[in-house]
Amino acid sequence: MVSGRKGRARWIRAAAGLAALSCLFLSACAIGDQRLPPTPVSVPAGGQQFESINGAIAAAKPGATIRLHAGVYREQVTITKSITLKAAGDGPVWIDAGCDHPNALLIKADSVSIRGIGVRKAQEATIRLEAADNITLDNLTVQDWNCTNEEDQFRAGVASWFGGRKLIVRNSRFERRVDLGGPDAGYGNAVWVKNSSPIGGGGHLIERNTVVGGFDGIGGETESVPWGGFKSDTIIQNNTVTDCSDDGIQVEGGTTRVVVRGNTVRGCLIGIAFAPALTGPLTITRNVIIDPVSHRDQGPAMLKVGAGSIGEVLVYHNSFFGGDGDADGLKQTNRGLTNIRFRNNAIYAGRYVFETDEGLGAMDIDYDAIATSDFNRFAVWSGAQLADFGALLNVTGQEQNGMTTHDFVWDDQLRLLAGSPLIDRGTLIPGINDDYGGSAPDIGAFEFPSPRR
Repeated sequence: MVSGRKGRARWIRAAAGLAALSCLFLSACAIGDQRLPPTPVSVPAGGQQFESINGAIAAAKPGATIRLHAGVYREQVTITKSITLKAAGDGPVWIDAGCDHPNALLIKADSVSIRGIGVRKAQEATIRLEAADNITLDNLTVQDWNCTNEEDQFRAGVASWFGGRKLIVRNSRFERRVDLGGPDAGYGNAVWVKNSSPIGGGGHLIERNTVVGGFDGIGGETESVPWGGFKSDTIIQNNTVTDCSDDGIQVEGGTTRVVVRGNTVRGCLIGIAFAPALTGPLTITRNVIIDPVSHRDQGPAMLKVGAGSIGEVLVYHNSFFGGDGDADGLKQTNRGLTNIRFRNNAIYAGRYVFETDEGLGAMDIDYDAIATSDFNRFAVWSGAQLADFGALLNVTGQEQNGMTTHDFVWDDQLRLLAGSPLIDRGTLIPGINDDYGGSAPDIGAFEFPSPRR
């Protein structure tokens, strides 16, 4: 039983989807031999009463919509049929696991939608999906996952296990610590996807979310196989990720037709990680990465690369500001790196612009604006120290059409201002910047004067 105000039981009622009900509350009923779609279930307006969301789910037919009225529902909700669970619109709705249950929501069915509610205080993942395809999580508030602070990424806001396909996570807010004590940065991703078999996975859309804290903001496993992580045909776009302790966005393992675009990452150890990208193409475009910070005695960076990465990676029109700290632009953390193409990026590092151990053919870099606030260091290429932009050109042959300047003339969101030397200095990339203004595309995430991604 769920306690409401003054100790009264909160009753959940199903208005449809029950055999005992007439068509009075039904939007679809059997008429002769014609069978229309399953009927919605309204909670708690009309019909049979239930003492839990689980009770309403058990009575509902597949395809039903369960509407939850305002309140706190203290249970682990398990979904084993295709339904929609949504707020009724009369106030906040919370499913609260109370740190007593592994999950607040456990989804073990395909074609489930969760809309407009809050979930919190799970021992493990707040929302756990088990081999579930076609799941939509929209306009949720997800907080206080991994109550026990154990060191696993899957103790996440949302954790998708066993190769579920076509996960949509959009318009939602994730914060690792709100009611519970402790820092936002810590173990357990906000969004975590695991694909451990060539069968299944991929086709995800993760967009317009706000993520505060966690380990990786958005990421997955297994990282060492070509079908791991997001695998294929995935778009991660227009998210804001802050204060995570590892990667803001991690796309490692399978990266076939994966696109990371229009995201802002601030205050994480790494902006975007693809160490490794084992397939491809992986396209990383028009992202903004600001002020990465050190965690666990590891140096921060805009991009983390290496670990046997062989898939094609296209890095176009991104902006990075490392501040006055020790943040690198591109940092290679493990051996093995090839097939990366840079164009039209604005990289203002606090340490090395590029730090790589690979040979000269590992990357194709041109038409970028690159600089560092560290006047004693500029780049490390194939293990060799390069003192300045001229040395980079002469030793590597890269950035023949690139530029360096110590004033990019941009605002605190890295939007170019009038007079910026990065205006009209980029190159045309069909399908990426066809709608540029001026004599040529601008360098960086935004085209002057109208900010866009």
